[in-house]
Amino acid sequence: MVSSNRLRERLVDEGKLRPSERWPGRLELSEDVECGSPSAAAEVLLGRSANGWWEWRTEDGRALREFMPGVWAGPNRAWLVRGSNVSGIDLVQRLWLPEGRVTLAASRLRQGVGQGTSKEQLRTFVKEDYDFTATYGQQQDLVEELHAFLSRFKPGDTVCTISGGQLYVGEVTGAVEQVAAEDGRSNLRRPVEWQSTGYPYDELPEELQQKLSAQHDVVDLTSVQALLGGLGQALRGLRHGRPARGLQGDGPRLPAPGPAAPRRGR
Repeated sequence: MVSSNRLRERLVDEGKLRPSERWPGRLELSEDVECGSPSAAAEVLLGRSANGWWEWRTEDGRALREFMPGVWAGPNRAWLVRGSNVSGIDLVQRLWLPEGRVTLAASRLRQGVGQGTSKEQLRTFVKEDYDFTATYGQQQDLVEELHAFLSRFKPGDTVCTISGGQLYVGEVTGAVEQVAAEDGRSNLRRPVEWQSTGYPYDELPEELQQKLSAQHDVVDLTSVQALLGGLGQALRGLRHGRPARGLQGDGPRLPAPGPAAPRRGR
Protein backbone atom coordinates (compact mmCIF):
# COMPACT_ATOMS: atom_id res chain seq x y z
CA MET A 1 0.00 0.00 0.00
CA VAL A 2 1.15 3.55 -0.73
CA SER A 3 0.62 4.67 2.88
CA SER A 4 2.75 1.79 4.20
CA ASN A 5 5.54 2.57 1.75
CA ARG A 6 5.53 6.23 2.81
CA LEU A 7 5.65 5.28 6.48
CA ARG A 8 8.51 2.88 5.78
CA GLU A 9 10.49 5.59 3.96
CA ARG A 10 9.90 8.07 6.79
CA LEU A 11 10.98 5.56 9.44
CA VAL A 12 14.16 4.79 7.47
CA ASP A 13 14.93 8.51 7.05
CA GLU A 14 14.41 9.08 10.78
CA GLY A 15 16.63 6.14 11.68
CA LYS A 16 13.83 4.26 13.41
CA LEU A 17 13.86 1.41 10.88
CA ARG A 18 17.47 0.35 10.50
CA PRO A 19 19.68 -2.70 9.91
CA SER A 20 19.36 -5.20 12.71
CA GLU A 21 22.32 -6.19 14.82
CA ARG A 22 20.56 -9.31 16.07
CA TRP A 23 19.36 -10.53 12.62
CA PRO A 24 21.95 -9.64 9.94
CA GLY A 25 20.45 -8.75 6.57
CA ARG A 26 17.15 -7.66 8.10
CA LEU A 27 15.68 -4.40 9.32
CA GLU A 28 14.53 -3.75 12.87
CA LEU A 29 12.49 -0.99 14.50
CA SER A 30 14.24 0.91 17.28
CA GLU A 31 10.92 1.81 18.95
CA ASP A 32 7.28 0.83 18.89
CA VAL A 33 5.34 2.04 15.84
CA GLU A 34 1.54 1.88 15.69
CA CYS A 35 0.06 0.57 12.44
CA GLY A 36 -3.55 0.34 11.38
CA SER A 37 -3.55 -3.42 10.72
CA PRO A 38 -1.32 -6.53 10.80
CA SER A 39 -0.91 -6.22 7.02
CA ALA A 40 0.22 -2.58 7.22
CA ALA A 41 2.80 -3.53 9.86
CA ALA A 42 4.08 -6.39 7.70
CA GLU A 43 4.36 -4.11 4.66
CA VAL A 44 6.42 -1.56 6.62
CA LEU A 45 8.96 -4.21 7.57
CA LEU A 46 8.99 -6.17 4.30
CA GLY A 47 8.83 -3.26 1.85
CA ARG A 48 6.17 -4.92 -0.31
CA SER A 49 2.48 -5.80 -0.33
CA ALA A 50 1.79 -8.38 2.35
CA ASN A 51 -1.03 -10.19 4.14
CA GLY A 52 -0.19 -9.68 7.80
CA TRP A 53 -2.55 -12.42 8.95
CA TRP A 54 -0.28 -14.83 7.04
CA GLU A 55 3.15 -13.16 7.38
CA TRP A 56 3.18 -12.75 11.16
CA ARG A 57 4.05 -16.12 12.68
CA THR A 58 5.06 -17.74 15.94
CA GLU A 59 8.50 -19.31 16.35
CA ASP A 60 7.05 -22.70 15.36
CA GLY A 61 5.60 -21.29 12.12
CA ARG A 62 1.91 -20.81 12.94
CA ALA A 63 0.30 -17.81 11.27
CA LEU A 64 -1.46 -15.02 13.19
CA ARG A 65 -4.77 -15.87 11.55
CA GLU A 66 -4.81 -19.23 13.34
CA PHE A 67 -5.27 -17.42 16.65
CA MET A 68 -7.96 -14.95 15.55
CA PRO A 69 -11.61 -16.03 15.62
CA GLY A 70 -13.83 -14.67 12.90
CA VAL A 71 -15.00 -15.31 9.33
CA TRP A 72 -12.34 -15.10 6.65
CA ALA A 73 -12.49 -12.05 4.44
CA GLY A 74 -11.61 -11.91 0.76
CA PRO A 75 -13.19 -13.20 -2.44
CA ASN A 76 -15.54 -16.15 -2.50
CA ARG A 77 -14.03 -19.61 -2.85
CA ALA A 78 -15.10 -23.04 -4.09
CA TRP A 79 -15.17 -26.25 -2.06
CA LEU A 80 -15.71 -29.98 -2.37
CA VAL A 81 -17.42 -31.68 0.58
CA ARG A 82 -17.83 -35.45 0.50
CA GLY A 83 -21.13 -36.89 1.73
CA SER A 84 -22.05 -39.94 -0.34
CA ASN A 85 -20.76 -42.44 2.21
CA VAL A 86 -20.91 -41.09 5.75
CA SER A 87 -20.76 -44.19 7.95
CA GLY A 88 -22.49 -46.11 5.15
CA ILE A 89 -25.21 -43.52 4.36
CA ASP A 90 -25.46 -41.33 1.24
CA LEU A 91 -26.30 -38.01 2.89
CA VAL A 92 -26.19 -36.21 -0.47
CA GLN A 93 -29.35 -37.95 -1.63
CA ARG A 94 -30.95 -38.39 1.79
CA LEU A 95 -30.35 -34.94 3.30
CA TRP A 96 -28.28 -32.44 1.35
CA LEU A 97 -30.19 -32.19 -1.94
CA PRO A 98 -33.74 -32.58 -0.54
CA GLU A 99 -33.26 -30.19 2.37
CA GLY A 100 -30.78 -27.74 0.83
CA ARG A 101 -27.77 -28.13 3.09
CA VAL A 102 -24.21 -29.41 3.39
CA THR A 103 -22.93 -31.03 6.58
CA LEU A 104 -20.00 -32.45 8.52
CA ALA A 105 -20.45 -35.22 11.07
CA ALA A 106 -18.42 -33.67 13.92
CA SER A 107 -19.99 -36.40 16.02
CA ARG A 108 -17.68 -36.02 19.03
CA LEU A 109 -17.10 -32.29 18.85
CA ARG A 110 -18.38 -30.50 21.92
CA GLN A 111 -21.49 -28.36 21.66
CA GLY A 112 -21.08 -24.59 21.54
CA VAL A 113 -18.39 -24.46 18.82
CA GLY A 114 -19.53 -21.69 16.48
CA GLN A 115 -18.74 -19.91 13.28
CA GLY A 116 -15.34 -18.21 13.27
CA THR A 117 -13.68 -20.49 15.84
CA SER A 118 -9.91 -20.16 15.42
CA LYS A 119 -7.72 -23.05 14.31
CA GLU A 120 -5.80 -22.90 17.58
CA GLN A 121 -9.02 -23.34 19.55
CA LEU A 122 -10.06 -26.23 17.32
CA ARG A 123 -6.74 -27.98 17.90
CA THR A 124 -7.45 -27.95 21.62
CA PHE A 125 -11.06 -29.11 21.20
CA VAL A 126 -10.17 -31.94 18.80
CA LYS A 127 -7.31 -33.16 20.99
CA GLU A 128 -9.60 -33.32 24.01
CA ASP A 129 -12.74 -34.60 22.27
CA TYR A 130 -11.09 -37.17 19.94
CA ASP A 131 -8.08 -38.14 22.04
CA PHE A 132 -8.90 -41.87 22.22
CA THR A 133 -10.78 -42.27 18.92
CA ALA A 134 -8.46 -40.74 16.30
CA THR A 135 -4.75 -40.87 15.57
CA TYR A 136 -2.63 -37.73 15.62
CA GLY A 137 -2.74 -37.52 11.81
CA GLN A 138 -6.50 -37.96 11.74
CA GLN A 139 -6.86 -35.23 14.34
CA GLN A 140 -4.80 -32.82 12.24
CA ASP A 141 -6.91 -33.56 9.15
CA LEU A 142 -10.06 -33.04 11.19
CA VAL A 143 -8.82 -29.66 12.46
CA GLU A 144 -8.28 -28.49 8.86
CA GLU A 145 -11.73 -29.70 7.75
CA LEU A 146 -13.54 -28.18 10.72
CA HIS A 147 -11.68 -24.88 10.41
CA ALA A 148 -12.58 -24.61 6.72
CA PHE A 149 -16.25 -25.41 7.36
CA LEU A 150 -16.58 -23.16 10.40
CA SER A 151 -14.36 -20.21 9.54
CA ARG A 152 -13.45 -20.18 5.85
CA PHE A 153 -16.78 -21.08 4.22
CA LYS A 154 -19.00 -18.06 3.76
CA PRO A 155 -22.20 -17.12 1.93
CA GLY A 156 -21.61 -16.92 -1.81
CA ASP A 157 -19.02 -19.68 -1.86
CA THR A 158 -19.47 -22.50 -4.39
CA VAL A 159 -19.83 -25.97 -2.90
CA CYS A 160 -19.67 -29.29 -4.77
CA THR A 161 -20.23 -32.94 -3.90
CA ILE A 162 -20.26 -36.28 -5.72
CA SER A 163 -22.97 -38.94 -5.55
CA GLY A 164 -23.96 -41.71 -7.95
CA GLY A 165 -21.40 -40.69 -10.56
CA GLN A 166 -22.75 -37.11 -10.65
CA LEU A 167 -21.16 -33.85 -9.55
CA TYR A 168 -23.63 -31.57 -7.81
CA VAL A 169 -22.92 -27.84 -7.52
CA GLY A 170 -24.51 -25.28 -5.23
CA GLU A 171 -23.96 -22.02 -3.39
CA VAL A 172 -23.58 -21.53 0.36
CA THR A 173 -26.38 -19.21 1.48
CA GLY A 174 -25.95 -18.81 5.22
CA ALA A 175 -24.06 -19.28 8.47
CA VAL A 176 -23.01 -22.53 10.09
CA GLU A 177 -25.28 -24.23 12.63
CA GLN A 178 -24.38 -26.88 15.19
CA VAL A 179 -27.08 -29.39 16.09
CA ALA A 180 -27.24 -32.72 17.90
CA ALA A 181 -28.25 -35.02 15.04
CA GLU A 182 -29.88 -38.28 16.18
CA ASP A 183 -27.49 -40.45 14.15
CA GLY A 184 -24.45 -38.21 14.71
CA ARG A 185 -23.74 -37.96 10.99
CA SER A 186 -24.57 -34.29 10.40
CA ASN A 187 -23.96 -32.13 13.47
CA LEU A 188 -22.43 -29.15 11.61
CA ARG A 189 -24.69 -27.73 8.89
CA ARG A 190 -24.76 -24.90 6.37
CA PRO A 191 -27.66 -23.97 4.07
CA VAL A 192 -26.97 -24.46 0.34
CA GLU A 193 -28.95 -23.67 -2.80
CA TRP A 194 -28.17 -26.67 -5.01
CA GLN A 195 -28.51 -26.59 -8.78
CA SER A 196 -31.44 -28.71 -9.97
CA THR A 197 -29.35 -31.27 -11.88
CA GLY A 198 -25.94 -32.86 -11.57
CA TYR A 199 -23.11 -33.23 -14.09
CA PRO A 200 -21.81 -36.67 -15.19
CA TYR A 201 -18.42 -37.16 -13.57
CA ASP A 202 -16.87 -38.88 -16.59
CA GLU A 203 -17.61 -35.83 -18.77
CA LEU A 204 -15.90 -33.34 -16.49
CA PRO A 205 -12.65 -31.58 -17.49
CA GLU A 206 -9.57 -33.58 -16.58
CA GLU A 207 -8.17 -30.75 -14.45
CA LEU A 208 -11.38 -30.71 -12.40
CA GLN A 209 -11.40 -34.50 -12.05
CA GLN A 210 -7.87 -34.37 -10.68
CA LYS A 211 -8.87 -31.87 -7.99
CA LEU A 212 -11.96 -33.90 -7.13
CA SER A 213 -9.85 -37.02 -6.60
CA ALA A 214 -8.12 -35.57 -3.50
CA GLN A 215 -8.64 -37.94 -0.57
CA HIS A 216 -10.06 -35.51 1.96
CA ASP A 217 -13.60 -34.81 3.12
CA VAL A 218 -13.22 -31.05 2.51
CA VAL A 219 -11.13 -29.81 -0.44
CA ASP A 220 -10.46 -26.24 -1.59
CA LEU A 221 -11.42 -26.05 -5.30
CA THR A 222 -10.79 -22.33 -5.77
CA SER A 223 -8.03 -22.97 -8.33
CA VAL A 224 -10.63 -24.54 -10.67
CA GLN A 225 -13.49 -22.19 -9.78
CA ALA A 226 -13.65 -20.88 -13.35
CA LEU A 227 -14.23 -24.42 -14.65
CA LEU A 228 -17.06 -24.89 -12.19
CA GLY A 229 -18.64 -21.59 -13.21
CA GLY A 230 -18.81 -22.57 -16.89
CA LEU A 231 -19.54 -26.24 -16.37
CA GLY A 232 -23.02 -26.45 -17.89
CA GLN A 233 -22.07 -24.52 -21.02
CA ALA A 234 -18.84 -26.47 -21.43
CA LEU A 235 -20.52 -29.87 -21.22
CA ARG A 236 -23.25 -28.84 -23.66
CA GLY A 237 -20.50 -27.88 -26.11
CA LEU A 238 -18.89 -31.30 -25.78
CA ARG A 239 -22.16 -33.10 -26.40
CA HIS A 240 -22.59 -31.15 -29.63
CA GLY A 241 -19.09 -32.02 -30.79
CA ARG A 242 -17.60 -28.55 -30.18
CA PRO A 243 -14.46 -27.96 -28.15
CA ALA A 244 -15.51 -26.27 -24.94
CA ARG A 245 -13.64 -23.30 -23.59
CA GLY A 246 -11.75 -24.17 -20.44
CA LEU A 247 -11.86 -27.93 -21.08
CA GLN A 248 -8.81 -30.06 -21.74
CA GLY A 249 -8.29 -31.24 -25.30
CA ASP A 250 -8.25 -34.92 -26.32
CA GLY A 251 -5.96 -36.02 -23.51
CA PRO A 252 -6.79 -38.93 -21.21
CA ARG A 253 -9.53 -38.58 -18.64
CA LEU A 254 -9.56 -39.96 -15.16
CA PRO A 255 -12.00 -42.81 -14.51
CA ALA A 256 -15.30 -42.12 -12.84
CA PRO A 257 -15.06 -42.47 -9.08
CA GLY A 258 -15.70 -45.94 -7.72
CA PRO A 259 -17.46 -46.68 -4.44
CA ALA A 260 -16.51 -44.02 -1.96
CA ALA A 261 -14.51 -45.01 1.07
CA PRO A 262 -16.70 -44.70 4.16
CA ARG A 263 -16.32 -41.42 6.00
CA ARG A 264 -15.94 -42.00 9.67
CA GLY A 265 -18.61 -40.39 11.81
CA ARG A 266 -16.00 -38.04 13.24
